[in-house]
Amino acid sequence: MNIASGIKDLLYIHDCVIITNFGGFLLNYQSATIHPVTHTFAPPSKTLAFNKNLLVNDGLLANHLARKYKITYDEALSAINEWVRKVRGKLEKGESFVIEDAGTFMLDAEENLQFIPDETVNYYGGSFGLGSFSSPAILRTRVAEEKNTPVPVVPVTTKQRSTFRQLRRVAAIFLPAAIITGAVLVSLLNTDKGLDDKISYSGILVSCNRATTADKAAEKPSEALAVVTDSDASLPETPPDTSVYVETKEVPPPPPPTNQPPEKSFDDPSRRFHSRFKAPDTPESRHYIIIGSFNTLEAAERKVEELRTGYYEDSFVVSMSKIGTYRVSAVSYFGFDKAKIQLQTIKKQLNKDAWILQM
Repeated sequence: MNIASGIKDLLYIHDCVIITNFGGFLLNYQSATIHPVTHTFAPPSKTLAFNKNLLVNDGLLANHLARKYKITYDEALSAINEWVRKVRGKLEKGESFVIEDAGTFMLDAEENLQFIPDETVNYYGGSFGLGSFSSPAILRTRVAEEKNTPVPVVPVTTKQRSTFRQLRRVAAIFLPAAIITGAVLVSLLNTDKGLDDKISYSGILVSCNRATTADKAAEKPSEALAVVTDSDASLPETPPDTSVYVETKEVPPPPPPTNQPPEKSFDDPSRRFHSRFKAPDTPESRHYIIIGSFNTLEAAERKVEELRTGYYEDSFVVSMSKIGTYRVSAVSYFGFDKAKIQLQTIKKQLNKDAWILQM
């Protein structure tokens, strides 16, 4: 049974793979980079790291080996423990242990476990088929600035200056005379129109249509020309009604306050996902004992299946955390006291970091 091959297979799918009683591999996303000196373009990738403190079995590696080699879960777990024993034996002898496409394990001078990752392998599936490449730097040449050619200055002769002065004198004489002449002509034209100004048109309101009255009568014999004279100004005029009417509407009194607690809202953003193992909504709050959070919904559902096989039939995928992980509970209770008592048992059997979530 090739344990290292199973670890490598899971690293392409999951961001965390735990080896029981040995440690866990972690993948961190890194965006595309450009080297400032070599001008090498690298695609997005996932860097591999190792945490020796992740010792609790999450069942991921054992279930994968059991399905791959068609053995039971206990047999796969025993094979993992035997593999860990052999690896530790090699490390204690001062030898290094290499996992292909993952990295190298060794012990330093202080007997601490060290891991050197293999940076040639990219576990990010979105960059499949993409490799690094180099591109030469773009050399930008500056265009030489054109020199401004000085405009030659033509000197003004004494004769040209005298001509300019004569023109200025002529303009100073004839320009005011032309202005006065124009003003006299305008006043004469206004005098000729004085007779028309003596006629008062204030009492007659005629349609703007330029057609004659005879033409209007021929076109519309039934209509008469509407004329309003100054004599009509003495007719009494009914003043407009300036009263303001305001419609009033009775405002119903506010409902009496009640001491009943508000109903539980089921529109919780952390519950907006679909799963066959999703915890059902209840009118009252429940206390869920959370035994782990998983990066993908598939991993959380596999954990629920494992828990239900192990006599935890009340296991559910409860909610999503703020960072997008899916929380899995082993059991749940309405009362906090019962959940607190059961929490100690869950910590001993499943995960020492289990905690209580109220929803």
